[in-house]
Amino acid sequence: MKLYVLFLCVLAWLCPVKLIAQSASFTVNGKKVVIKTFNSSFEQLLKATDIPGASLAIIDHNKIAFTGYYGVKTLKGQEKVDAETVFEACSLSKSYLVYAAFRLVEEGKLDLDKPVYQYMEPGAALDHDVRYKLITPRMILSHCSGIENWKEDNNRDTLEILTDPGKSFVYSGTGYNYLAEAIATIIGKPYETYVNELVLQPLHLQHSYLRFTKDGPFNYATGHNIFGKEIPKWKNEEAVPSSANNVTAEDYARLIIATFDGQHLSKKTEQALLTPLISTSGNQKPYYYGPGFEIFYAEGDTIISHGGNNAGFKGQLFYSLKHKCGFVLLTNGDRGKLAVSALNKMTACLPVEAYYQQISLEEYPDASVGLFHTYLTSGLDAMQDSIKVMEKNKKLTEGTLNALGSVFMDSDTALSRKLLQNNLVLYPGSSLGYYLLGNLYKNRYAYDIAYGYYVKAKALHFDLWETELTRELELCRLKIADARRRTALLAEVNAAGQLTLQAEAYNQMQGIEVRVTKDSGGGQALGFIDTGDWMNYKVRVPDAGRYQLQLRVSSEPGNGRAELRSGATVIAAFDITSTKSWESFTTLTAYADLPAGLQTFQLYAAKGGFDVNWIQFTRIKNISSKK
Repeated sequence: MKLYVLFLCVLAWLCPVKLIAQSASFTVNGKKVVIKTFNSSFEQLLKATDIPGASLAIIDHNKIAFTGYYGVKTLKGQEKVDAETVFEACSLSKSYLVYAAFRLVEEGKLDLDKPVYQYMEPGAALDHDVRYKLITPRMILSHCSGIENWKEDNNRDTLEILTDPGKSFVYSGTGYNYLAEAIATIIGKPYETYVNELVLQPLHLQHSYLRFTKDGPFNYATGHNIFGKEIPKWKNEEAVPSSANNVTAEDYARLIIATFDGQHLSKKTEQALLTPLISTSGNQKPYYYGPGFEIFYAEGDTIISHGGNNAGFKGQLFYSLKHKCGFVLLTNGDRGKLAVSALNKMTACLPVEAYYQQISLEEYPDASVGLFHTYLTSGLDAMQDSIKVMEKNKKLTEGTLNALGSVFMDSDTALSRKLLQNNLVLYPGSSLGYYLLGNLYKNRYAYDIAYGYYVKAKALHFDLWETELTRELELCRLKIADARRRTALLAEVNAAGQLTLQAEAYNQMQGIEVRVTKDSGGGQALGFIDTGDWMNYKVRVPDAGRYQLQLRVSSEPGNGRAELRSGATVIAAFDITSTKSWESFTTLTAYADLPAGLQTFQLYAAKGGFDVNWIQFTRIKNISSKK
């Protein structure tokens, strides 16, 4: 009998998850939750919010109170999520580096306030800006180093420091990757090795993968966009500390427990983690970032938060310092965060509602969630019919069409605009409606129209994202002034029949950005050119003739195509192959007969994925005008 009892004790120690799952209930923050009822409700929640699958862990008194696995790994395959199915942790991946960094601080190997460059020079990507010498590990961990989120956001070959280090909140995944590399230099071990030694092994995190290898992971979820379309799985063969870990919710919850339970890290470390360094809300609301996590205060409690957002995956952590409880939710759908608010009410009941409203315009069971579900299951007409019924019955609230319009903003501009404008007819005082329409037109580069909507939102005292509104107004003012200046630009082929037209000297454009380049013949180039983007140029051609047209381009992926058009006529085309790098340019040549006179040429991206430095016109033969 004693041996049997001993066997049960050993089994309980080895298999805590299975024994927890067999319990009839769990307790979190003093609330008893019946598992059967909870599972049924949560599965209905996932179905209503169109989330394919989820991995869930509930924390109570710094222990795993419950783990749950729901839905499918992929809608196409319908294979069930189980206890070992890993999800992309997205930005929650950063917490693994945070824990490792503080372990090294406690060992005296890392000083959070020593400039990072003193450990490792940043190289050409960052040393163009002397402010890099001010950046410390603490700033990077708190997202106030000033380093842009991703290099691709601006100049793809240069890392930008957007604000003075330590002065403003600038979320930066690249900053975390930079710090991870610096730590590798300090201790002489690569990121994967030191995270294994400092985090994964001592905490027994057996379902946390930093990269894909021949040894796994094999049991993983695949992401889906808001329409349920499967997104090709990102199988990173190199570790990306900021965003690429694949983990279970239980593993991540165990990491959070170890970070804050006082048994793995010192009290001094906990105080450092809980000390806010920068406001994330422009001092309007009590939301801050400390070295590793977002921190906010509500109802006498300190709440630790971290979100995750990769294509097709969404994740969320909420953890109460006062009650030592919270939850981790990982999902494989872009609608994943719609379940967070309802999940909180079903479990920990943390005071996060006001905070969460600034993150998401939609929260289950908002009517917009049901309307979008109708769209997915029954089509556009059925959704519009439901909207009409709600309006007739006076159940169409101000927030419903605003949220729905926001959902469609990236995929169906016309539908989004219609929903938002209809909402303003019903609710002309909706400052959010005007702000969202401003975003819609700004995203379409119609800055003058966007500016008008932003001004109206400000006049109506829009304060949900006041800092963002101020920034958008300034952006529009700059873009409008630039557009007016560009209207007067005129290029002219000289008497020798030559013209080098810098690509950034356009009169009008759609969809492109100006970037810095070290290529010869110009300090700037046009980048971020996607299919359908275009640039217009006014050019005076003094003499009709046969012209050689040269296009200076770069393309990392290749397979692009640029067309030079005059009205609806394609007068020259350039097929663009890979140049291996965005900063490696090549010159393409075509020929065209051009008439004399003032004309507007359009450089059109028939297939995107290339950058342009300049266009060169050279007359090689005159064509006499008929008399």
